[in-house]
Amino acid sequence: MLIQSRWIAVAFLVTLTGCMGSKEASKIGWNTVCRSDAVINSIRDDRNGRILVTAHRAAHDSAPENSIASIERAIELGVDIVELDVRLSKDGVPVLMHDATMDRTTSGTGIVKDKTLSAIKTLRLRMADGALTDEKIPTLAEALSAARGKIAINVDLKSIDIAPIAKVIHESGAASGVFFYNSKMSVLDEVRTYLPEAVVQPIGSTADEVLMLAKQNQLELIHLRENYASQELSDALDEIGVSGYINALGLADQMLGWGDDRLVRALIETQPDVIQTDEPEALIAILEELKLRKSLPRACG
Repeated sequence: MLIQSRWIAVAFLVTLTGCMGSKEASKIGWNTVCRSDAVINSIRDDRNGRILVTAHRAAHDSAPENSIASIERAIELGVDIVELDVRLSKDGVPVLMHDATMDRTTSGTGIVKDKTLSAIKTLRLRMADGALTDEKIPTLAEALSAARGKIAINVDLKSIDIAPIAKVIHESGAASGVFFYNSKMSVLDEVRTYLPEAVVQPIGSTADEVLMLAKQNQLELIHLRENYASQELSDALDEIGVSGYINALGLADQMLGWGDDRLVRALIETQPDVIQTDEPEALIAILEELKLRKSLPRACG
């Protein structure tokens, strides 16, 4: 317990001195210079007149999902955020993997949490059509290194063992460009015990629940469902200083991939602050046409 308490104390000091420092930095006059920091600042403090784009499992049109190549592809496209799924290996190392098993996305089989990192690193990642690539399963540390200063990361917590994930993020020096998603507020509360300044993002089942969660938990960001999203809800969230995050995943993205953008444009009309998509290049083109893309600092790092 003493060792853990000391780690938390050190982590908190790192946080205060800049690791998650966008909010504190603004109070003491520091300048935010990196694109990833500017994205988080935009979520926190500047919700009107722009829509940020998240590449779901990173940009996996020409690279495997949750791979370093897909992060680099998202950076190349000018995406603002990559959503990455994080699980723990048997030996407690955070790695990127959406599914509980490795069967769909890799050359191997079995449950991620039953495999050591050394075993995981022998595998190759597959494309969506099953084709094998030379890409390896990244650790969270490797992903943070690839993204640092260039693109923000939405960590989708597939593991609820938060301590090793938070520790890697602290040690990376990239924490100021990271935020967190989980459907349970209790999991996100634990994130806040390690990263007190972290932006956390639960999901609401209804518009009323969204507003209740946002107010009761002092949120800066919340995940919305498409079935109740509206301009009125977005306006209400703006009133209390909260950004709304919504998916175009599923039919809207499928239609967009076929060249039919009607459902995506309907989502845009609800005026969310962030849209998550499997078609980031096409979504960016629409937002640029509508002048809903904000000029952000160039990548650094």
